Amino acid sequence: MALLNIELGNSETIISDENANNGDTIDLKLIGSGTLVVDGVDVTLNKLVGVGAIGSPTFAAQGGGSLTINQGLLEVDVLTNPKFDIRDSGTIKLDASALKVGLLDTLLNRFDLNYSGDYDTGTFIYKPPGLSLLAVVPQTFRVTGMDATDVFEVEGRTNFQLKQVGLGRAATPDNAYRDGVLHLTSPGSVIVGETVNVEIPMTQAEFELFKADPGRYLNGNSFTFPGALAVPCLPRAA
Repeated sequence: MALLNIELGNSETIISDENANNGDTIDLKLIGSGTLVVDGVDVTLNKLVGVGAIGSPTFAAQGGGSLTINQGLLEVDVLTNPKFDIRDSGTIKLDASALKVGLLDTLLNRFDLNYSGDYDTGTFIYKPPGLSLLAVVPQTFRVTGMDATDVFEVEGRTNFQLKQVGLGRAATPDNAYRDGVLHLTSPGSVIVGETVNVEIPMTQAEFELFKADPGRYLNGNSFTFPGALAVPCLPRAA
């Protein structure tokens, strides 16, 4: 296991088996708004430093690789609108479990998350903090590109569910699906910590597939996008 010191400018920087091994950790110096791509290896981002409001990086994983980001160890105030990109069979885990009292004022509470690739299952995992202080600040993930079998997981929770509309109304698939977006939530409290909200666009046909069997796709800690994994068309042999 090695410590990698990486500078991220305004272009794409790739971490692969050519320059890293499984289990390596990354100290990232942010000098632009480029993309850090983890390709085929499992690494952890433990430290990030940068210059104030210029930092709008994208964190990507592809090729079966995984990137774990320890949000509690990051200087989150150096970032503005960071994005996550799950490509094909990549996995990204945002671990906020170590967040401390005092980070509340600088904590980013809205993230953009994109999935891409038609023939693999991509996975995003969010581990929320357990501090009751953070329960008043919901964490919202705005998702794009999610496709059949892609997964969003809220680690450590058992209450990931449809988000109801209005007080006193039970959540149903029909009222959780509005304007082409399925709204999900893992409600927080002074005991379990922050509320996690997830907004997932889908077509009417995709929603009807979900509605026919919600328990197949949504359980206590994860959501799997409805549908069957696409199979690539192979060229015919000559």
